[in-house]
Amino acid sequence: MQTHSKSRLRIAVSAVLGLLLLTMAYRLAFSGGSDPSSPLIAAPQTLSLGPVDPVSGFEHRLRITNVSDELIRIDEFITSCTCADISPSALAIEPGSDETVVLNLDLPRYVKPRAEQIIRGDVQVTPVVAGKRLDTWKIDLAIIRPKIMTTVRELDFGTMYEGDVVATSRGNVFVSSQIPEPDVRISSAAPFICRAELKRRPEDEESYREYEVEATVSTGARPRVKERFTLVVESPTARVAIPCVARFDSGIRFHVADPPPTILSSEDEVVWEVRAYSATEAVEFLDASLECEADAAECSVSAGYVQDDSWRLTCRVVPRRVGNISSTLSLSVTLASGERFSTVKKFAFYVPTSSEE
Repeated sequence: MQTHSKSRLRIAVSAVLGLLLLTMAYRLAFSGGSDPSSPLIAAPQTLSLGPVDPVSGFEHRLRITNVSDELIRIDEFITSCTCADISPSALAIEPGSDETVVLNLDLPRYVKPRAEQIIRGDVQVTPVVAGKRLDTWKIDLAIIRPKIMTTVRELDFGTMYEGDVVATSRGNVFVSSQIPEPDVRISSAAPFICRAELKRRPEDEESYREYEVEATVSTGARPRVKERFTLVVESPTARVAIPCVARFDSGIRFHVADPPPTILSSEDEVVWEVRAYSATEAVEFLDASLECEADAAECSVSAGYVQDDSWRLTCRVVPRRVGNISSTLSLSVTLASGERFSTVKKFAFYVPTSSEE
């Protein structure tokens, strides 16, 4: 009785082991990541596209194997995204053989809502045979978004004078080879006339193209003393922004002809001439005004006059006490063009006591 039971147990164990071996052999023969119960297997099911320009399309070959012993006719392929389709859309595969189809990816549709540098996702493909959906193939994707890079922190156009036609500044940018020729523009609300262009340099590396950015600005309408704007190099899927700065100098100068002494006696008075002139070109002065403020001192200003293409005014300060005295001059000039310029100059005096004198 016991011998008979042991014999049955050995038969059962042998049967289980045999079934396991057959299953393993089946999977080794038809490995591909799909359920072995499916008559069709697709490979590969993981695609690392690497650096791909998402503005274009992408094609990848997909091998489909018929692991059954019957002819299988695929009526259509259903994809999980309108960004993907299979061609040919229908085909027949003989038993034990394979056929190659093309997975077409419309990358602008697939990538557009995504902002990350490395884009990960998947596309699911389901074959339909005799009106029945078979097992779905999930194809994992990894796309690296190409870059535009620059080592330039800022383009500085320096100081520009009214007589300048243009000021030029240059910098280098590096564009991933998967990106088509980029555009360059200047984004500015400043009253400059701005232009920029890219000049291609010889390629040093296969993965990036090097360009020189040459940007020019002309004064146009009068800007503020310091203007900031942005130079943008961009393609439909990548961009880099470079800060820019330009300084504007009208050429109008204010000069105190005879700087006052720093130490006065209590009976001294300070008289000096303030002059406004253009350092770049002859201008026509229409008017000028000078205001003087001084603590513990009497401050007066004479009427101004034009001499040698400059506007001259005289200021007089008479101290009223000993100790430290500060004085502030506010000068404004108006040109015939209607433009107005102003400056503020501050002076400090010391009036010693009689014992200190």
